[in-house]
Amino acid sequence: MTDGRMTQAEGVSLREYFDQRFAESQRSIDKAEHLMEQRLAGMNEFRDTLRDQASRFVTREEMLAAIKALPCVIHESRVSSLDNWRARMEGVASQRSVMVTGALAVAGLIMSALALVLAWVRVT
Repeated sequence: MTDGRMTQAEGVSLREYFDQRFAESQRSIDKAEHLMEQRLAGMNEFRDTLRDQASRFVTREEMLAAIKALPCVIHESRVSSLDNWRARMEGVASQRSVMVTGALAVAGLIMSALALVLAWVRVT
């Protein structure tokens, strides 16, 4: 190769060298494409999972409506508790009234009976 030209044997080996390099490059590109496809498939699966999860979350409007309704529910619960307590107390009070009235009636009967007995004893 004194004058800058290649011999035919050198040219074939150089061609084989470049063919081999191009084949190796193509294999590397194919591997990279395959890995990229796997990575993108994993990312798409992750996105689908996030989308599915996000669809199950409560929306801001629903949450705000629930929060606004909460004091009413708490208030209704307290009012209901107070109404139940008052009803029980009224029941206890009316039961006491019945007991007191019954006791006074029995005391009145006993006093009336004693008055009749004393009146009968004086007459006889």
